[in-house]
Amino acid sequence: MDWVSTQIMEITSVLSKAHKWKPPGSDQIQSYWLKVFPVSHRHNTKKFSSIMEVHEKVPDWLTTGITYLLPKSGYSKEVRN
Repeated sequence: MDWVSTQIMEITSVLSKAHKWKPPGSDQIQSYWLKVFPVSHRHNTKKFSSIMEVHEKVPDWLTTGITYLLPKSGYSKEVRN
């Protein structure tokens, strides 16, 4: 299956569904700022497309994250919680 490059409308659609003031990712940019600067959508589209075409171009910060494990309820040392 051939790769179809990312379109500006895809970026705009995803951003329209994103919550404005949730904590930002490792780039430290909140969704609000990406929404109010639509000029950046073209640049982001080009970058996403180039990353998907050549996987070696993926910057380390884009694949880094922090996971917090939160117990559901009850005794927190029990595996299923």
